[in-house]
Amino acid sequence: MTHYLPMHLKYLEWTLAFSINRDGYSPVTFFDNLKEFENTLIVIKDSNGCVFGGYCTEKWKCSKKFYGNGESFVFTFNNGKDLSVYYATGVSD
Repeated sequence: MTHYLPMHLKYLEWTLAFSINRDGYSPVTFFDNLKEFENTLIVIKDSNGCVFGGYCTEKWKCSKKFYGNGESFVFTFNNGKDLSVYYATGVSD
């Protein structure tokens, strides 16, 4: 996964800012916990075992519009193995 992150972030120490197991399901808590963080990676595993997420280059906020820059992306692990990454330009790896 770090292959897809911007070079200046690849080797930083990351902090777990939010976890459903630790922090619960509240969107208010999610936004409160992440309000001071830029450059966040979110990983989700749904009830069917599908793993997906995204990398965000800006602080999280409630918005009806997209935000971020060309470094932002979303991803999925197909069949739990093959990583597919999708950038805002529509190009995938």
